[in-house]
Amino acid sequence: MWSNIWFIVKADVKRAKWGYLISAFMYVYFCFFGSFIVSDLFETMGNRGGVGFLADLMFLCSLSCIGFVMSGEYRSYWLSDVFTKKLLYLRSLPISTKELVWARYVQIGINLLIMSAILFIPLYFISLLDDILTVTEYISFAVLWMCVGACSSMVFAYKELSGSGKSYFWFCMISVAGYMAVSGLCWYWNFGLVEHSVIFAQKAGLLAAVVCLVITALWGWFWGRMTNDKIRRREYAR
Repeated sequence: MWSNIWFIVKADVKRAKWGYLISAFMYVYFCFFGSFIVSDLFETMGNRGGVGFLADLMFLCSLSCIGFVMSGEYRSYWLSDVFTKKLLYLRSLPISTKELVWARYVQIGINLLIMSAILFIPLYFISLLDDILTVTEYISFAVLWMCVGACSSMVFAYKELSGSGKSYFWFCMISVAGYMAVSGLCWYWNFGLVEHSVIFAQKAGLLAAVVCLVITALWGWFWGRMTNDKIRRREYAR
């Protein structure tokens, strides 16, 4: 089983080597841009204005794609339907659908760890978060948002493997609109996601990280089964 999984993972990593560099630059940008927003957010507590909206939107958008590398496959996938063609090729090999799902989740895990390190380690030192959170509390804060990214990435992986490039494109567009709507509602109700995740990390400590990891594991089990069943039942004929 694992030999097939690593065969897929290594092939994708080799094919996306420039994508890792692009993604790294992107998360360096998110880190520095986010440091200004987060610092401004906690300097203006009680007078949030639009800063809370920007903070929530940035975290939701940046973490939602953290499990993916910006490789050449994403340049025109809605036209080329490259993911369907790739899946069709892999299904022709002696590789089970379960191994395909595991390989995708391993890739998500690798990308998540690399990009999270680029995003969260410098963010602690260049924003006000080092004054607000202890190292242990910040680890919980980072793990919480990494779990959000992992859960989101699993849903995107389901769509990537289960439908056409056009349907995946529209799902991505609707997701961005959804993140904007959620951020707007949180701003309207004065319930900032970033603010309350900091409060949760302060109050719960490492327990917050444990709870998030358990939820993510259950989420992965559910979406893994969903993705596996969808791939097995998927029709490739146009």
